[in-house]
Formats: sequence, structure tokens, C-alpha cells
Amino acid sequence: MTEDTINLQEFMEGGYLQELNREFLHPLGLAMSVIIEEDDDGNIENVEFGGIVDHRDDSEGMLFAEDMIEWDKTDKVSGEFAEKAENRMDKYGFIIQSPDDSI
Repeated sequence: MTEDTINLQEFMEGGYLQELNREFLHPLGLAMSVIIEEDDDGNIENVEFGGIVDHRDDSEGMLFAEDMIEWDKTDKVSGEFAEKAENRMDKYGFIIQSPDDSI
């Protein structure tokens, strides 16, 4: 079986990396990082996984630096989530699967 995938650059540019960090990982003191390689003109040539930054010992977690959040990406991903949430609720009766939820 072949699964559809997106590459890390598309994941980042689509706002999913930002929102994964902002909504889930940062409150835990974690952050998924990427390494971006650019050409001489500043165009992205390659994006690689940079690891998971670990600041779990920081009691309040992590935050983006000032002016680093791209709110248009937040709106885009939130809209996609809301649409999926409605469909999941209609089909499965839940949005976020718990250990007790089976399909």
C-alpha cells in the first residue's frame, strides 16, 4: 500500500509545523526544529529535520519569539481542523481519539 505524503518543506510552509509546535509541543517544553538550506538568492533549496528541542525542565514551556507566529498559517490550519473536526464528529462521535474510542 502506498500512502500519500508531503515533504517537510510543504509541512513547514503549510503552517503545520508552526501549529504543531504552538499548540502541542511548546506547552510541553518541546519544539520540532528544521534545518533550512537556502541558495545565494535566499530561495529554499532543502529542508531537513533538525531534531526535537527539549526544554521540558522549563516549568512554563516554550514560546515563539515576538513576531514569529504567522497568523495567516494559524487561520489556515485552524480552518482545516474545524472542517475535519465536524466530519470526524459526524462519522465517529469524537474529534480527538481517546484510548477507549474504537472505530
